[in-house]
Amino acid sequence: MKVFITGAHGYIGSSITRQLVQSGHQVLGLAHHQGATTKLLALGAESFPGSISNPSTLIEAVNQCDAVITLAFNHDIADDPDFVKFLKSIDEDAEAVRVMGSVLNGKPMVVAAGYSWPGDEDGIRRELEARRDPSEAMLPRIKTDMEIWKLAEEGQKVAIVRLPTTVHSSGDTGMIPNLITAGKRAGEVGYIGEGNNCWASVHREDAARLFITALEKLADGSLKTGISLHAIGDEGIPTKAIAETIAKGLDLQAVSVTPEEMTKRAGAVLGMVWGMDIRVSTDRTREWTGWEPKECGLLQDISDGGYLTATESSKLLPEHQ
Repeated sequence: MKVFITGAHGYIGSSITRQLVQSGHQVLGLAHHQGATTKLLALGAESFPGSISNPSTLIEAVNQCDAVITLAFNHDIADDPDFVKFLKSIDEDAEAVRVMGSVLNGKPMVVAAGYSWPGDEDGIRRELEARRDPSEAMLPRIKTDMEIWKLAEEGQKVAIVRLPTTVHSSGDTGMIPNLITAGKRAGEVGYIGEGNNCWASVHREDAARLFITALEKLADGSLKTGISLHAIGDEGIPTKAIAETIAKGLDLQAVSVTPEEMTKRAGAVLGMVWGMDIRVSTDRTREWTGWEPKECGLLQDISDGGYLTATESSKLLPEHQ
């Protein structure tokens, strides 16, 4: 297949692009600057000029290809305490999905998303098979979910791959680097309350494989349209365990702090989500696709040392893509 990918040169997109090229597929990657084009060429992909901020530019690329994976999302929200930029990014994402979906004509499309829906009675987020009442949502990124479900109802081959708060690997500039940076500055690594709330996570290479698996199964008709899949390796790690692993590597103490103190140390976004309980099931994802995570877990990745020697990050991301 020839696959059009938005975000093809990014943190997760570059792994998807590399894996697709290595397996014999062609990749046409969206590039809104020369640096993106250079990265894509180095990965063995073609580049296509355009931007999700101007979704009409995406139509020609979709028409040139056999399938679509879309990951691009404007995460430039470090100085966005009122989440104005974040809400604008959500609108751009949903509109880009709508526009590309309007010209799919039966081509499969896989869309990256986060976890906007609450868990079950046990607090565990599970895969969705059908449209859900938007009033039940916890976060505004449901706008993209709604566009996907519209396309599925129209008979298009579409699926969502949901990504956790932490997609870990070398090159990560998201939550974990920011926790490490905050710990270095404070001289201690904070967790909120008792630290019993959990975070789900996945290795970048495992996440990339799920995007490709979903695309291939949509293409051959073996995956139901409109469903959401969960790219999760660790289904729920207590945040205290994450803090203690970081602290051990930095030779610091892990201590309980208030949400307000965490916000002062790490910014509004991380201060908010560090106290959230995000436990996620992958039972249906594994059943529907046969996908299994193969890479190391988050705690091992941190313990191996690459995170602890990385430079400080300048971004605080609400959901890592």
